[in-house]
Amino acid sequence: TSPKSSRSYHDENVTMRKLFGMVWEVMHNVTVLMIMLWSIGFQVLACAPNKVGTIMQGSVIRLSQLQWGIDNIVSYLLLTIGVWIFKSYLRDVNWRWTQLMTTALIAGLNMLWFVPILTDFRNGWFTLMIDGTESLAQGFTQVLISMAVIEIAPVNLEATSYELIISVSNSFIALSS
Repeated sequence: TSPKSSRSYHDENVTMRKLFGMVWEVMHNVTVLMIMLWSIGFQVLACAPNKVGTIMQGSVIRLSQLQWGIDNIVSYLLLTIGVWIFKSYLRDVNWRWTQLMTTALIAGLNMLWFVPILTDFRNGWFTLMIDGTESLAQGFTQVLISMAVIEIAPVNLEATSYELIISVSNSFIALSS
């Protein structure tokens, strides 16, 4: 049986007040707070090199339209492969270590942007490789955060809890611009 309560909110008269109360309860969960803080840090700190990469690709390296298209396709393909790898092989691995290794991988890949910034090696295909492998690692993170939220969310508030965390995370995207 699931460790969650078997109580279903569909069986009782749910008012807007009760729903807001349940969301407020989710917001007071320390784990949800830590996930939100991690998401904020990720959006503000880790996404800044992506902006630098986009500027490098567009203004300095001047990718062709074909390269931009391939970059987009490969990035989304590798994101999907990252999701599949996590679901197939990493679901039973310690999630803390998986998150730590994924964050370290993304940070290491972001350091590769120093190669075209500080040297004359400004090959568009090299920068496409950086973008693609970052997307692979982000696929791991996406599923990991989703599964963690589902585990800690109150019964029938899994989607609401996930949307709360994603909304907080997305609100800080402007700071990384």
